[in-house]
Amino acid sequence: EKKYNELVKDNKVKAEEREQQEREAQERTEFDNYFAELKKEWANPLIADGYFGKFKEAKTLDENKSKTTGDILHALTKDDATAFKTTQPHINLPGATPGVGNPGQANNLPTIF
Repeated sequence: EKKYNELVKDNKVKAEEREQQEREAQERTEFDNYFAELKKEWANPLIADGYFGKFKEAKTLDENKSKTTGDILHALTKDDATAFKTTQPHINLPGATPGVGNPGQANNLPTIF
């Protein structure tokens, strides 16, 4: 009977661990989907992992119980400009970029004396 009780206890512990892993996987999917929908790409996977830890912690706080995932994640990341890769397109300004236009163009202008 002692061995049976140990097996039951061991199975219960394994079930709790599996539930915790499933819950964490679900939270990570929720976390990743939020940023994917915003088309934000992390500058580094370690930054994402750090924010995921902050997100899990923030979800447990009483002041965040009524907030959505989006509200919490926005509050955590809104002031960190370095967390994500830059999504702004590179802009070439004519005249400011060397090599634009015909390089011999200045030689073709009429000379006025």
